[in-house]
Amino acid sequence: MIIVGFYLLGILFLYAQILLGGSLSIIGVIPNLLLGYIIYTSTRLSLNFSVLLAFLFGLAYDLTYPLQLGLGSMTFVLIAAIVNLYHPSLNKEKPAYVALGILTINVVYFFFMSIYHLIAYKYTGFLLLRLPLSVVYNTIVSFVIVTVLAFFNRLGIHVRDDQ
Repeated sequence: MIIVGFYLLGILFLYAQILLGGSLSIIGVIPNLLLGYIIYTSTRLSLNFSVLLAFLFGLAYDLTYPLQLGLGSMTFVLIAAIVNLYHPSLNKEKPAYVALGILTINVVYFFFMSIYHLIAYKYTGFLLLRLPLSVVYNTIVSFVIVTVLAFFNRLGIHVRDDQ
C-alpha cells in the first residue's frame, strides 16, 4: 500500500510541476519539482520500486518536453539508482551533508541536460548563464522538498491500509 501512496504523491508533484513550475521560475529557470520527489522516494523505497517510479514519472515528464526523447526518464532512473545505492552511507542528521548530496545529484542531472542543450541547440548561452543558477536553484528547491517530505514522514502522515 505504501507504493500506491508514493505513486499518488508523484502524481501530485507531476501536476505541481506542470501547473506551478512556470510561476516558480527565476530568470527563466524553472525548478524541477520531480527531482526532489525522486530523491526522497529513492531513500524510502527499495531499488526496484524507486527505479520503477522514477522511470514512470520520467516518461510523464518527457511528455511535457517531447524533444528530450527519453532523457528525463533516463536521468531519473540513474539518479534513483545512485541515491538508492549510496544514501545509507550519508549522515542524514546533518543538513549540510544532505544538501551536499542533493547538490551532487543536481550536478549529475544538469550535466545530462547541458549535453542535451549542446547537441540539440548548439547554444552555449544556457550553459554559461543559466546552468549555475539552475543547479543552485534546483538544489534549494530539492532540499526543501526532501526536508518537508522527511518531516511529514517523521510525523507519521502517510497512507495506511485500514482494512
